[in-house]
Amino acid sequence: MKLYDFDAMFDEQLADYIQKNMSKHTEKEWEDIIPRLYQKFSDTVLDEIKMTPTDYYLSMTNDELIQTLKAHVEQDISVSDILCSAIETRCCESQLLPLLNEEGEILHYAVNLLGSNENAFDKYLEILQKDGIEEEVSDTIVDYIKEKADTVIEKVISIYKKTNLQSMLEILSKCKTRSDEIYDILLSAFRQNIDNMPMFVAYLADYGDERALPHLLKEVERQDINYIEFQELVYAIEKLGGEYTQQRDFSKDPFFKAITSGVNKNLFKDEK
Repeated sequence: MKLYDFDAMFDEQLADYIQKNMSKHTEKEWEDIIPRLYQKFSDTVLDEIKMTPTDYYLSMTNDELIQTLKAHVEQDISVSDILCSAIETRCCESQLLPLLNEEGEILHYAVNLLGSNENAFDKYLEILQKDGIEEEVSDTIVDYIKEKADTVIEKVISIYKKTNLQSMLEILSKCKTRSDEIYDILLSAFRQNIDNMPMFVAYLADYGDERALPHLLKEVERQDINYIEFQELVYAIEKLGGEYTQQRDFSKDPFFKAITSGVNKNLFKDEK
């Protein structure tokens, strides 16, 4: 199988075009022009293949598209948006699902190309339970599942009870279904993680159950919370329809000082 680095071809043409036209456009204008040039390149017949890059990939079978994707990754050749678009157009679900058993870059592509396809959710949840899963992959999977969180409620609850994975809480917080069990899980996690309050406050706010208000109002009264925790609590209270108007003095709080001074400093440099 001959592989073509269409991105490298485009970059070569783009460099020449920019050199000849740099002074004609502002930096902002170039941001709009370059994607249009890429689209034009995708639809231009190239001497090397006697057709357009778009048609080159669309002429392949689904199996050939996925084999081409794997070959590009294995040989460290740029995977173009043109190839990814062809795969998305074809919806190569049956060919992509097995790639969720892979690791590394090919797994990244499989997840992003499958997106929020519900047929991938069981495997996604299995991946989230693996040790050493890359954070980028984990975050991407969680984002896709959250789009349809209500379809996996029981499975996510079951996994959370066995693993206490925070990613399961994030998914549950996006469920539209009102459930005592979900509420109790999110509230319990909030109570057990007071030292990491902002994230767990956000889960309660996102879920939107007003029963959490008394608990949040109690926490916001604490004098030992920092400015960021205070802000998150107030935001959550307001998002749930409550109100907190008492003035608090955070002038000595390091987070408040950093934010209000605009100084970018490492507030966690002494954390172990």
